[in-house]
Amino acid sequence: MLLKGPLAFQRILRNTEFPEKLLPSAYPVDNIPDADLLAIRRQHREKQREEKLRQGKSAFLEMAQNAPGDLYDQLLRKKSLVDFSTIVPRPLDIYSQYVTHLLSGPGPIFTQKEPVGVGEMWWGETSFVLPNRLGMHGIFTDTGLLMLGDLSWDDGDLYQTAFHVYSSFYLGPDRMPSANQVRSSPGGVLLGRLFGLTGGAASFFLGGFAQGDQWSKCFLKLHQRAYAINPNNPADIIPAAPPAIAESRLFDISSSHDFAEGILPGGLAYPPVNIHLIKERILRIDLEIEIFIMLEGEAYIRFGGIGNADPAFHQWSQWTLQPF
Repeated sequence: MLLKGPLAFQRILRNTEFPEKLLPSAYPVDNIPDADLLAIRRQHREKQREEKLRQGKSAFLEMAQNAPGDLYDQLLRKKSLVDFSTIVPRPLDIYSQYVTHLLSGPGPIFTQKEPVGVGEMWWGETSFVLPNRLGMHGIFTDTGLLMLGDLSWDDGDLYQTAFHVYSSFYLGPDRMPSANQVRSSPGGVLLGRLFGLTGGAASFFLGGFAQGDQWSKCFLKLHQRAYAINPNNPADIIPAAPPAIAESRLFDISSSHDFAEGILPGGLAYPPVNIHLIKERILRIDLEIEIFIMLEGEAYIRFGGIGNADPAFHQWSQWTLQPF
């Protein structure tokens, strides 16, 4: 329940109250020269300080209560964002500075609390799309996604396909950071190996015969795309940044009777994008892992190394946008 009038500000100022009486000394003072005089002077200084703070508080309450209605409402709304335990005691003008801080944002005296998850891209969903040929598949586990299986080809025409993994992350208007320009640099985990064969070496798996060019090629492409979505009309979607793509070669076999092994990176680093935030819209960022495959002639590819068929493993993670 929102408190009105002086009662609300009494709660605001609770942490600034000072005790009426000084605590007794915790050690004997008999051997300290002029101990009584020092104690009297200290008590006098504390009373002067307390009186100044009381005067300042009285002036602050009068200022707040006499403020226009919209100003008073702003004070009440914004007070909950301030951590009052971080107040640094100052002279008489502390309360006028307090009002200035509440209306203008964080200052040198107070630390403003950000809502939980400000600027953090929260995970929404992950899915995968298999190559358009039987052999490879994916399995979701409690910790991530397993990618396994193989593909074979025995034809003179070039065959191109890909294993796609899509993940979507969201940032709502209620968690927008104060900065308007931010950089998105997500990461993740992609562990494992891929193994390729061509020509006579592939005959062990295919039982076929080499025909023309022999290709077994594999590339890793990482995509990042950002969109701004109207929360009142999800069909109203506009790009929030130009898309970014990073490509690396896992292996590239262009001759017959050959084989190669490609090692996945382990730690993923997607290409960054710079975003101009539209604060009233939802920010959605789509990440895509594309394992792009090219096979021609008598060719073969599988998840796993030379001597094993172990699956690859992908684990996605949330991240925080950084101002720039």
